Amino acid sequence: LAQTQMRRLQPGLVDRGVSANVTPGVFASLSGESSKRLDPNLVNKDGGATGIAQWLGPRKKELGKFAESRGTHMFDGDTQVDYVLHELDVGKHTAGSLESLRKAKTPEQANNIWTRQFERPFLNDVSEKARAAHVAQRGQAIPHFSEVLKVDGKMPEGAADWQNAVGGGK
Repeated sequence: LAQTQMRRLQPGLVDRGVSANVTPGVFASLSGESSKRLDPNLVNKDGGATGIAQWLGPRKKELGKFAESRGTHMFDGDTQVDYVLHELDVGKHTAGSLESLRKAKTPEQANNIWTRQFERPFLNDVSEKARAAHVAQRGQAIPHFSEVLKVDGKMPEGAADWQNAVGGGK
């Protein structure tokens, strides 16, 4: 995602009660789906999973309907950011993930929650040890996103901080 789109998702999470300091864990988990670039155009060649969250099946269909209702395309980065937030607000496939994220105290906890409750990669038939290793592998990107998300050396606390950083405030 372009940095401006990342800067839309982070305050969207904060506006929903997620601590700004844990949001790098969310981005680390997302990067496990679509690389550190969080590529909205990525389509998994093996299963057709699409976008920054690698939506598949009913969730992918719902993304398409969401985009169509806005007059955009499912590969539009801004649409995908808005859809992530929409899924957190009303998504039947992600129920409970927002409440769990609100309780997270560290980026590592947020990464674990996002991976297991929002992304839910196909790990149903592997052991808990394998799932934990998968979460840990995604967590390796936390330091990267902790730096990328900073504005003037600190983690922004919401939309106003981002607005100031991109020239709309100050």
